[in-house]
Amino acid sequence: RLFDALELAQECYRAALATPGNPGALYLEQRGIDAATIQRFGIGFAPDCWDTLATALRQRGLPVELGERAGLLSARERGGHYDRLRNRVTFPIRDVRGRVIGFGGRAIAVGQDPKYLNTPETAIFHKRESFYGFPLALEPIRRRGRAVVVEGYFDLVALHRAGIEHVLATCGTSLTLEHARNLRRRCRDVDLLFDGDEAGQRAMQRSLEVLLPEGLRVRAALLPGGLDPDDFLRERGADALRALVDAAQPALDQVLRRAAS
Repeated sequence: RLFDALELAQECYRAALATPGNPGALYLEQRGIDAATIQRFGIGFAPDCWDTLATALRQRGLPVELGERAGLLSARERGGHYDRLRNRVTFPIRDVRGRVIGFGGRAIAVGQDPKYLNTPETAIFHKRESFYGFPLALEPIRRRGRAVVVEGYFDLVALHRAGIEHVLATCGTSLTLEHARNLRRRCRDVDLLFDGDEAGQRAMQRSLEVLLPEGLRVRAALLPGGLDPDDFLRERGADALRALVDAAQPALDQVLRRAAS
């Protein structure tokens, strides 16, 4: 029943994005995301409304409380419920079987905080082991014996647009032991692609602390000038992004060189 509620939410978000003149579609257009990419990733839009999903659940004959248990709704102190994601571009997070287990939402209004908001953990959504992009990445990872790990939803979309499909993104958390074991069941080699700033360097080092003990061989490619993969793709093109990933170097060597400098 939780899956039913989440699939209904996906239907609502996709329908809202298809509504003419909605701000979510305009935002995606400004970022250069075309219709084929939107379709491939099931990107949607959560309207700037308090009861989109609550109303949809009632119309479908599903209890509103189910939406709360699925992480879609929050309970009001004085009774009733409201939608967690509002005025955000939405990314469905799916398990390895392709079922929606949660959502990530990207703010589209100036001053709207936080910039990214995920639905909370539920009985079927565990952020410590979940990856965004799993169903699309499984076969490419199997073929290559390697996975690329990025930090965000648009980062993953950018790599796909550059022809790199063996890629996963964490769902708003740092890499964990559960993530590492999830990777280890499917490949031996992992490439990290993080921002090239200080925060990205620290994230790479923290990732090594969980990946290396699981026997994974880890390389890292750091983006220059504080760019994220989406910025890099727009500024330098798909060939340059693929070359950056292909040129990844052993991550531990990079950490040691940095510590010695």
